[in-house]
Amino acid sequence: MKVIFLDTWTVGIGNFVPIARALATKGIDHMLVHRGSQGAEPGRLKEEMIKGVRCRDIAYYNTNLIHKVLKSERPDVVVLLTTFYLMDRAVISSARSLGIKTVFLMPGIREVDEEYIRTTEYEIKFKQLNTLGRKVSKLPKYLKYVLPNYFFSGHMADRLFIFRRQTWASLLELAINPGRKVLYPTPCEEIHCDVALVYARKYGKFFTEKYGYPTDRVAITGNPALDYDQKDHSELSREAKIDRLKQQGIIQSRLPIVCYLATPFVEARYKGWTVQNRLEQLAEFAACAKEAGCQLVIKLHPSMDETEFGALASSGETVTIVKDTDLARLISASSAVIGHHSTTLLLPIVMRVPLIIPRWGRMSDLNDRFSQHDLSFPVTSPTELTKMLRAANAGDLAYSDTHKSRAYLEDFVTYSDGQNTLRALAQIVGQRNLNESRH
Repeated sequence: MKVIFLDTWTVGIGNFVPIARALATKGIDHMLVHRGSQGAEPGRLKEEMIKGVRCRDIAYYNTNLIHKVLKSERPDVVVLLTTFYLMDRAVISSARSLGIKTVFLMPGIREVDEEYIRTTEYEIKFKQLNTLGRKVSKLPKYLKYVLPNYFFSGHMADRLFIFRRQTWASLLELAINPGRKVLYPTPCEEIHCDVALVYARKYGKFFTEKYGYPTDRVAITGNPALDYDQKDHSELSREAKIDRLKQQGIIQSRLPIVCYLATPFVEARYKGWTVQNRLEQLAEFAACAKEAGCQLVIKLHPSMDETEFGALASSGETVTIVKDTDLARLISASSAVIGHHSTTLLLPIVMRVPLIIPRWGRMSDLNDRFSQHDLSFPVTSPTELTKMLRAANAGDLAYSDTHKSRAYLEDFVTYSDGQNTLRALAQIVGQRNLNESRH
């Protein structure tokens, strides 16, 4: 059996790694095929190993057509992280024509309320996709790679594809309002995989109601990123966990840890965010942590360039920059976690490590997903942050078990039993194949 992960680039490989490791234990062949050379990662090696996963750029196959890649590899299953873009639709069409099972793997938490498109964050993040400049900048890529793939794959699945009204309606919608259609595409077979793996109950309902998925093609499997060693988390003292990180060379100090889980606002082109003012913001967090008697460990997003943080990292033992680490162990060793709204923030929530959301300056415009559900502690100034960190360090900051927090966890997490990866794996390869691979 063979499973292929398909993505635009290698930066999102972390979404596939838990599944890849589980596949490896079952002896199932797998790899990532990406399109980095077509724009996102020019100059990427044609073939390499990343985090134990064999990765091939589309250039490895001497073609720009994803259909020819799939026809050459003949996988049993293709796993995608998005299904709304034209290249995703090309993959689904080609897989359908070749008899390959398609699986959507949810890559992160997302908004399920269309009110989101009226928020400030939508204005500064997604609506920029609608500007004429952004559309023109993408035109060469669309003409060279995207449209040829869309039409070729569509034709292979349906000989009348070019004459279908849906074909041109999809193109027109994406051309006119890509900012909206990235989040809320018009339901159609083009965007439906054979099965969609979603984290939680609320997302299952959203996929059937908003994306038109048949209910029997949506599986609630939980978030693989929330599978952590619960025994390791609960049996060691926080001091012992800090010592372990120091012995591993991850941190330099034995001071209590405050972990900042960075969101790539600069890389995502959020209005008002620059490399310089981000460094200033992080320096402010570091000063607050130091005043509270803690060290700051900054966990970078995969899309961030480590070299941009060199000056901050060299400011002393109380600031550490990490990019690739055992996130669960880092969070478990932390007195508190600082963050904004990324999927990774669910990990401190389910591990019951206090989550603090800064809400001043540029950060006041960001969408706070958790505070209203009693799952985090918002702070509106550096002084308040310092005070909150002192309380966390003293063990005086704890979640309240409320109706709102329980309801959110039930609706948007659903599973926290450490079996999320196995549930996803069973859906990807089929329970029968999973059982057979054990023998």
